Parts: sequence; structure tokens; C-alpha cells
Amino acid sequence: MKSTNKAFTLVELIVVITILAILGTIAFISLQGYSSDARNSKRISDLGNIQSAITLKGVEGVPLMSFVTENDDNPIDLIALGWFAASTPAVTAYNAGTPNFAVLNVVAKDFKDPNGGDYAVGATTIGWDRFQVAATMEADGTNTTKINGTYSARTAKTILFTVVDADTLKMESTGANWFKAGDSVTIWETAYEVDGVSRDGMQVTLTTGHLQTAGGNIQLSTAETGGLISDGASGSLTNSFY
Repeated sequence: MKSTNKAFTLVELIVVITILAILGTIAFISLQGYSSDARNSKRISDLGNIQSAITLKGVEGVPLMSFVTENDDNPIDLIALGWFAASTPAVTAYNAGTPNFAVLNVVAKDFKDPNGGDYAVGATTIGWDRFQVAATMEADGTNTTKINGTYSARTAKTILFTVVDADTLKMESTGANWFKAGDSVTIWETAYEVDGVSRDGMQVTLTTGHLQTAGGNIQLSTAETGGLISDGASGSLTNSFY
């Protein structure tokens, strides 16, 4: 009995190759997505651990500004922080750059961005100790920013107050803990500096008496803008830190 060998036709080969190409493309896209998800998961974990380390060291009394890497003085231009606006604050009160892992007492190589970059950190003692830590996240080919921390920008909202004495004001409930020592506030179109705030956050003492006997409105002289490590417009990190 004579046997015959049946070979694939050209059309069949083209169909098989096309199917394999499609399957390969799908697999590549799926694996690429998995890789970006894995990298983002590490970034989220790292930011959480850095934030925890900063909080813990702060409780131990380590100065907030020491968590920003020394000799990496890259504050953002035109940032506004309570009393400060229109130019860059002194690095003793505000700074941004990369985390100082030696002060945080963690292994630096364990906190590298999966793509080889560095995470960002910004800190300020203006108003009170506040900080942000951030990483660039991958999202469908477009980078976004993940930011953790204790900083939240304050608006120049108007708060009603009554007069306690020549230099002390009592605010309505919406103003509780809104102002901090060192803030510049505006009352009757005049700027004053906050000298202190009561324990319950309801009374504000000014460095110079307001010389008024009636109640009125008080607000931050300048709304806080720009964030500590973002450009304030798109929310993306500045190139200085990557």
C-alpha cells in the first residue's frame, strides 16, 4: 500500500502564522500590564513604608527637614505656604528632593523605583510640620503621580470671629485648627502675623494687637498652592526629582 505525505498549503501556513502573531501580541500586552502593575504595587508599598518611617522618626524627635537629602536643595518656585508666597522659601523651612534614607534608618537600595529612579519627598515647618512623599505611577502608557503624606493645601477661606481682647480672636467652629503660629492672616484688609493658637484651635493670638473692638472676618493672606513636590497644575512631579 502506497502512503502519501500531505503538506500544508501556503494559505494554511499564513493562517497559522497570523494566529500565532495575534496570540503573541496578546500575551506580550498582558505580561506588560502585569509588569507595570507589579511595579506600581512596589511603589505604593515603598511610599507607605517611607511615610511610616518619617512619622516614627518624627515621634522620636528627629527634625522633619532632615528627612530630605542634604545638598539636594530643589524647592519649587512660587510655592505658597501660609505666610509665604511669590518666591522660594529658605531651605531651613521648606525643602524638596529625595529621601534621606540614612536618617530614616532604612536600606536605600530597598527603596528604589522599579525603573531605577528615586522617590521624591518635600517637607515644610511653615505653619506646622508637614510632608509629602511621591512616586511616578504607570497607567496605560501615561504616567501619573502617587502622593502620600500629611500636607493638605489650605485655602484662603473666610472665617468669622469675635474679639476676646486687643490681640486675641475667637473663631467660629469652621475655623478650628485652621491657623498656625507664623501664618500671615488678613483682617479688615490688613495683614497680621499669628503668634499662637489655643489648645482647642479656636482662639488666635496676633503678634500685634488688631486694635478693633468689633468682630469680623479672618483669612490666610495667601492660599496655599503648588504642593510640596508637585507643580500644582497637573499634579505631576517636577523633573528635578527624577
